[in-house]
Amino acid sequence: MTKQTQAHIPVSIHLVSSVEQEGQKDIYEMMLSGKFYEQGQLYVLEYEERQEEGSIHTTIEFSKDRAAISRSGAVNINLPFHREEALGGAFTTPQGSVPITTETKKLSHSHTYGESTLKGTFQIDYSLHVQEQTVGKYSLEIQFNEK
Repeated sequence: MTKQTQAHIPVSIHLVSSVEQEGQKDIYEMMLSGKFYEQGQLYVLEYEERQEEGSIHTTIEFSKDRAAISRSGAVNINLPFHREEALGGAFTTPQGSVPITTETKKLSHSHTYGESTLKGTFQIDYSLHVQEQTVGKYSLEIQFNEK
């Protein structure tokens, strides 16, 4: 028997992201609204970011050893992750698609349905490579709570 798709649960999201490039580290922090649901063996977190370039829809799918971050809108990027191997993704611009590689350093997540409310975390640390050169080290930590 396969597990049915769970109803989408509205969540409040606290996101902290750090980017280290060429010896400079920038930290971004956002409070967002989104939704969490289970789809088969995957957990899914979706949210919208509003940035200067425009709106960006982000979907994070994760399971025990894997995750994928897809961003579309003002930025189009597909980042696959696995705890034990580097994986290829793509960054898409109006001029074309650029192949990229992610190297996962840390991947963890948890969630609970305590007292009939959902709360959870998702954390990933990774290096991003373009044409075999490291272009940055990234960290993303998300805490989410049912609204």
